[in-house]
Amino acid sequence: RRLRALLPGLRAAALAVGAAALLTGSFVAGRATRPNSAGAAASGAATAPTATTQPAPGFRPFGWQATRGQVTLTLRSVENGADFSNVVLDVAGLRGQVTAFNGLRIEDARGDDLSGEGAATKQPVGGDQGRFGLGGGSDYLVQFRHPIDYSALARVEVRSLAAMQVDETLISGVLTDAQLRRSIDQQGQADQAAVADRPCPRCQLAVSCAKGGAAVGCGSSGVVRLLGSAYRHGRVVLLLAPADPAHWSLAPGDENADVFTANGNVNSELRPLAGGGLMVSFAAASLALTSPAGNPDMPFTVHVFATRRETIQGPWRLEIDQPGGAAAAGAGG
Repeated sequence: RRLRALLPGLRAAALAVGAAALLTGSFVAGRATRPNSAGAAASGAATAPTATTQPAPGFRPFGWQATRGQVTLTLRSVENGADFSNVVLDVAGLRGQVTAFNGLRIEDARGDDLSGEGAATKQPVGGDQGRFGLGGGSDYLVQFRHPIDYSALARVEVRSLAAMQVDETLISGVLTDAQLRRSIDQQGQADQAAVADRPCPRCQLAVSCAKGGAAVGCGSSGVVRLLGSAYRHGRVVLLLAPADPAHWSLAPGDENADVFTANGNVNSELRPLAGGGLMVSFAAASLALTSPAGNPDMPFTVHVFATRRETIQGPWRLEIDQPGGAAAAGAGG
């Protein structure tokens, strides 16, 4: 009976203890899952993006030089635009012109790349139009796709140069064709099919070569050799070849051969030959139309351009500690 009387009090005490345990557990769990404000701040700081500084537009002259063999390279200037950089390099002592700077790298004092392009092969802007003379050499404009921090510039390296040399030979000729001359003078035009089919026993073609204003042989001397010439089927045909095919080429696409008379240009056809040679042909009627009337002797001149391509090995290292480098680098803004 006494135990039955105590049961309501025991139930109340048990409920109180259970409620206290639930409150304590909730408080502990809340402390365990509440975010740490200091840790969150540190994490936010770790993931914040890092701001980068873009080099401002401007210009700075340099004048750093390096020589290897007979060729001297000079870093003349760096000019920055909003999203590009122009670097001017002077090349002296080179026969011909530079067609590419191989392994061109712009570095700071730690050796890090400043151009964003690494060791690149860069062609001068505009080919021949990108070349201009300032002093003893030829200046070339090279453009990069990003501004260069020239205040941090410490070294410019060029591994090698791709170079092209062009040689010009003049081939002078005279075509004698009295019947064609009369036809052009009387009718103002020629029937090309009739000219091609007719025999012409008195027609003659004489050819000679010249270089630098002086007559030279059309054989093995000089850069270009004349392999043969003919007047057949109303066309003048010249077969040309480089005297040194291992180094020189006459192939169309490198340079061309142009045919001229005293009154203008003659349309010609060019075909490559084996070994880097070239066949030049043109219609006799075109020659007659651009030649003086009344004279069966029709002179012409063929300008033949031979091309030599080569690689000049470096490297050239243009650095701030070279003579005059530090002073030049301090100039400009």
